[in-house]
Amino acid sequence: MDRLKYLDRREVRKLTASARRYAEVAQRDEAIRPIVRWMTVDLALATGLRAAEMVSILWRDLDENAAYIRVHRGKKRRGQPVIEAIAISDGLVQHLVAYRADLRARLRPATDDDHVLQGERGPLTRTALWRQWQYALKLAGLAPRPLHHARHTLAVHLLRGTGNLRLVQKQLGHSNPTVTANLYADVPYEDMRAAANGVYGDE
Repeated sequence: MDRLKYLDRREVRKLTASARRYAEVAQRDEAIRPIVRWMTVDLALATGLRAAEMVSILWRDLDENAAYIRVHRGKKRRGQPVIEAIAISDGLVQHLVAYRADLRARLRPATDDDHVLQGERGPLTRTALWRQWQYALKLAGLAPRPLHHARHTLAVHLLRGTGNLRLVQKQLGHSNPTVTANLYADVPYEDMRAAANGVYGDE
């Protein structure tokens, strides 16, 4: 995977810390956009979902106890829409629960049929989602990059951490493991840099 297409750990920490900080300030000021922005950043980096999949999530798609989200993949298998469950971290579950409470307090009750990513005017569109992501990058002092890079970021770090290509394939919803392998089964940039620094043993 091209190093320019994903965030390294330092960049992930910088982005998430910035988004969380602005959301905490917004909670005191009763503003909604920074809270939605932080949810957008966390959801994108923690799940690797495509933009269309993110804006399609309803509250009934979230199972807090089993810690998974039902994802509407936007494709068909044997003529039927594909819906898959992906695991989510305990941290993301807690964030979603707190975020839903914020929506209830600031907008209106968030029913099971409501979209998770909501703004003052209703569900976020893919364009609005893109804007939230870009603004979060700007506030964190990071260069603009496509929202799809959050998907690449999760895949690269998940594969590096687990070495399990099949796990990454399931998380991203690739129907063919070859697609996952071609995209991500490569030497990570961080490993290349570590090797370059010590290639002659004098660094």
